[in-house]
Amino acid sequence: MQIGIQSGYVLLSTALAIPNDGKILSIDYGLGNYQLYFPIIEKAGMAHKIGYNRSPISLVTEDEKYHGAFDFIYVDAHKTICSASHTTLIDLVRIGGVIVYDKIFLSDTLGTLRIVSDEDASGTRYYGDPVLLFNEIVASDPRVEICQVPVGIGVTLCLRLR
Repeated sequence: MQIGIQSGYVLLSTALAIPNDGKILSIDYGLGNYQLYFPIIEKAGMAHKIGYNRSPISLVTEDEKYHGAFDFIYVDAHKTICSASHTTLIDLVRIGGVIVYDKIFLSDTLGTLRIVSDEDASGTRYYGDPVLLFNEIVASDPRVEICQVPVGIGVTLCLRLR
């Protein structure tokens, strides 16, 4: 499963990496990016592996058929969504499965500063408090073992233990 699709790069990379009969449920609200990246996914011959869902994440997390159904979940969504969804996302990934959260540091601050504004004058987005809250929630969850990797603006890997 992938939640939040920006350029489609991770979605395509994942589709290329999984077996031919593998499936990815991609969840995103907007169609704007979809219309840009999906033709590339089709050209690569990977469209049959991807199910696109525009509904809110809560519709998936509340559906019992998805509980324990995923080996891997990649989350590239606003951290307020991640904070609210983390506890239910754990139910979706099987024990031994992995959830990857992207962009978990604050633009080179490693979460040490509290940024008040959502966007600066140059248009750069800062997530501020939602990122700090998200990191606190994940770090205190006994159901996962985490590893934070300082690539890009940070990635958190969560291995579901129980």
